[in-house]
Amino acid sequence: MRHLKPREIQGCSFAVDSTVASSLYNATTGGDLVAANGTVARWEDQSGNGRHVTQATENLKFIRKVSSQGGSDVLQMSATYGSNMRTDSFFPSSGNADVTVMSVSKAGSRNYGFAWAYGTNAAGRRPAWAAKFNISRSCMEYNGSFIGRESSPIEINTWHTHTWRATSATTTLSTSQRINGIAITSFPFQTNPTTLLNVGTAEQLSVGAFFDAGPQWNIDFLGLVATYDRSLPTAVAARLESAAMRKWRIKSIA
Repeated sequence: MRHLKPREIQGCSFAVDSTVASSLYNATTGGDLVAANGTVARWEDQSGNGRHVTQATENLKFIRKVSSQGGSDVLQMSATYGSNMRTDSFFPSSGNADVTVMSVSKAGSRNYGFAWAYGTNAAGRRPAWAAKFNISRSCMEYNGSFIGRESSPIEINTWHTHTWRATSATTTLSTSQRINGIAITSFPFQTNPTTLLNVGTAEQLSVGAFFDAGPQWNIDFLGLVATYDRSLPTAVAARLESAAMRKWRIKSIA
């Protein structure tokens, strides 16, 4: 069965996929394709919008691992430093519009694991949209606000898909989550995320760790991050997750 590509779903605003070898380069501009075990300076956007994520600092770059998970390529973070790549001046949806973010990752043994984050890296600023895995609570969190589940199964050290959907019809941001195709309980945010951001300035979409250094807020392995400028219907989100689970041979952990 052919794998569904994120850009084939209407509204795709950004998509990076570790299995697309032709999207991984060893320089932030130009450069050559990355060989196995090489470091990645540019991960090219597959949505057609040209929002490539980059990292110029060598010890913060991801490492390309060939046929690492289910026969598919993945990116591994630096064991010592946090690995992350960013694209600037990009709001995943337009203004207060709905949004979906879908990721494929493996959270390691650190306190929090970020597959993606949104906001700025200025001192004192926290990412506004950030799905993170809290080991002690076995849940996904957003800026410390619990939106996941507090009991088993535990996703830690397990490859999983995470689809985060939000609607902003009111100032209370409601969310729904699915991890490995399993619907889980979510709680509404009390503020619209745009109130936390300086929209229109050079905000950043980050994949991997949000901050520049320190391994505490990192995802250990990353396969896919895709954003949409709408809250995808449940059935469509499930199709995306199912395709990703087949592609990386991820088993449900229900």
